[in-house]
Amino acid sequence: MAARREAKADKEEKADQREVVAKDKITDREQKADQHEKVALDKVADREQKTEQREVVAKDKITDREQKTDQREKAALDKVADRQQKADQREVVAKDNITDREQKADRHEKAALDRITDREQKADLEQKVDTEAKADPRTDTR
Repeated sequence: MAARREAKADKEEKADQREVVAKDKITDREQKADQHEKVALDKVADREQKTEQREVVAKDKITDREQKTDQREKAALDKVADRQQKADQREVVAKDNITDREQKADRHEKAALDRITDREQKADLEQKVDTEAKADPRTDTR
């Protein structure tokens, strides 16, 4: 009976050992599964972070492009405004030049009319003097 007890004890010990081994295997498998899950979650988190970083970079690029476009548009509008201002200035200068020329022409015309008037008055005066001289018997030289 002692041998039976010993055999039974051996069987129980072996069963206990198999149970311990089985529990260790289960624990190892659970740990490996936990590690795999953690690695998978880390990969997902990394991918999400990279995706977010790419989105931020893309948004920054879009913002930069929009700013550059706005700057180019502003520069173009400034050029147009400058050109318009220069054209307006040239127009003012041209109008001033025309006005100056017209005033100069008016002065020349007035001077010419004054000379004509002076000549006519001088001619009239000379004619009057001649007429008076012919009419005055004292100045008769015949």
